[in-house]
Amino acid sequence: MSNSDHEGDHEAPTGQEEREATPGEAFYLRLRSLLATFAHRQTEILRMSEYFAERDAELNDSKLRAKRSIERHLQEEVDEDLLDRYLRVFESYDELAVENDETTRSEREIAFAEGLNAVGSELPKGIESTYVAAITRATRRSVGSRFLHSSLLTILVGEMEMFINQLARACFEVRPGALDQGGRQLTWATIAGCDSIDEVRDMVVDETIDELLRGSLLQWVEFFETRFGLDQIDAARTFEAIEATQRRHCIVHNAGHASQQYLNKLSDFNVETKLNDLLDVDADYVETAADSMFMIAYSLSWALAMKINPEPYWRDHFVTTFTNRTFFLLQEHRFELVQKIGETAPLKSLKGEKGEHCAFIIRVNRWIALKEMGRFKTARKEVEDLPVANRSDDYKLAKHALLDENEKAYEIAQRMIANGELPESHLLTWPLLRGVRDYKRSLESVTSELGAGSIAITD
Repeated sequence: MSNSDHEGDHEAPTGQEEREATPGEAFYLRLRSLLATFAHRQTEILRMSEYFAERDAELNDSKLRAKRSIERHLQEEVDEDLLDRYLRVFESYDELAVENDETTRSEREIAFAEGLNAVGSELPKGIESTYVAAITRATRRSVGSRFLHSSLLTILVGEMEMFINQLARACFEVRPGALDQGGRQLTWATIAGCDSIDEVRDMVVDETIDELLRGSLLQWVEFFETRFGLDQIDAARTFEAIEATQRRHCIVHNAGHASQQYLNKLSDFNVETKLNDLLDVDADYVETAADSMFMIAYSLSWALAMKINPEPYWRDHFVTTFTNRTFFLLQEHRFELVQKIGETAPLKSLKGEKGEHCAFIIRVNRWIALKEMGRFKTARKEVEDLPVANRSDDYKLAKHALLDENEKAYEIAQRMIANGELPESHLLTWPLLRGVRDYKRSLESVTSELGAGSIAITD
């Protein structure tokens, strides 16, 4: 469910068509753009992760890998029948080791050698060694998929770093006084080397952010909490968030194995990982890491928007942006993330008709996420107890749709469409109304069958 206000449609307080953005408007536009860009780039990373996962079997196809290797070495076409037989010899050796404990290692090796010789005798002399070497390498599990997903984790953390960089710059634009809190002192020689006060300021911002980004993920967030007086951002203190950034460090600096620093940073959590254990990365891990990074970006943006926004006029626009983002995440099937946002967002702080409506939408989107994940029974009582009798139709529509009361929901949706309160496109696209769409199709199917029927009259 999304807010009916489009994020890009807003009017300035002055009503002027062409004007310079006010500080509050500029801050709003910048934060909205940062969060949207961050979300879009995460979507692309997750799309690539899914793509790699779907092709994991191809990446690990022993025959295909061996064939390519042989073709490169021999510069000639591979005898695929002999290649299949070679692979079968290797598979038989592994099967004997698993299935027959009484078979000694020497007996297995003798059988293995005989099998290789039987196949190799049909190849031109000298070529069999190329086949055997290629197959030996190919039967080891490919690291390709792991490397690809590890690279995506590195990109995810890099995107978080870039987000923090740009967010800090946006905050210093509206709160330049926060630069003074660093205790930085400039020499006269440094100041004299700049052409203007703006250049001095830019230099201080660059140095402050460079120093900030040398720290850990938690230190990045603590910087904002301290400089701008924010409440603690719990999303930055979860195991998933801290572990993801530490795993990234191990991938970059320790060949993907757990380092002592990794263990030290996670000492507050109950981890079973040992020093030098391999820290693997797959599609599920990338998705979890992406969610934890987004929770930090979302929570931090919300806190800053409410705390240092210089013009109260833009508050509702900020809230609308954060509300609609949960709808976009639903459309991308990031249900776990929507659930977490719905459970942790400071909805009770949203006041007034607009604020209460946005809080309602975020709650509805959380319920939709739970429903999509098959966990709706944990929230069903909340929905059943939702008072909507004296509310507008959008509240009633949401409740009936969530409870699968699709006939009632369909009637309300049709009424809202007729009154111009609900675009017909929403009926076709909202995750909330999936059951209503199914009900609509069933009605159309029955109507079509009745219309196609005929009555035969006979004497």
